[in-house]
Amino acid sequence: MDPLTIQHSVRAFVLDSFFSDSDGSEVRDDDDLLLALNSLQVLRMVIELESRYGITIDNNDLTPENLGSIERIRDYLDRRLN
Repeated sequence: MDPLTIQHSVRAFVLDSFFSDSDGSEVRDDDDLLLALNSLQVLRMVIELESRYGITIDNNDLTPENLGSIERIRDYLDRRLN
């Protein structure tokens, strides 16, 4: 799957699920999601990523380096899917 497609898909999910329209317009792809989301929202995001991309995210992969921003999620998913 194309990394740009992944990025757009992840961004759309994050904005639609966790931010109001006015807040979402200010979210950048390199913003720290772990500061913006609470633990239940992060769990919900992980479940959605697993479902949408047919993967299992191991506990060892639940790190800021993999899930800390839309860009980092894109890179993580690109590695996992290719």
